[in-house]
Amino acid sequence: MGKQNIKKEVTNQDLAKQMASGFNLVARGFKGVTSEIKLSQEELARMVAEGFGAVDKSFQGVATKEDIADLATKAELAEIKRDLEEILLKFDHVPYKFEVKDLQKRVAIIEHKIGFKT
Repeated sequence: MGKQNIKKEVTNQDLAKQMASGFNLVARGFKGVTSEIKLSQEELARMVAEGFGAVDKSFQGVATKEDIADLATKAELAEIKRDLEEILLKFDHVPYKFEVKDLQKRVAIIEHKIGFKT
């Protein structure tokens, strides 16, 4: 048995009912999807907020532009290093205080033994 072609006359009202039924089915299907989309949007917003919170915490203690502006440049640091080396070279020739005091005591003992008075 083959298919029988049954012709039925479709009125505008029949077509309107079919379209309304189809739109209702689609609308019911989208209600579930839109609630999932809203939930997904809320989850996404929460995740983004948490991400920005983590980024904010990671930037605590990071230098600002003002902090960096107050730092010395490489050239300034090189100049400070040269100056420090010059100062250290000058101090290499200066005896330590305890050495001077020790020598003063020795000289005082020798002067006393030979009878030298200052």
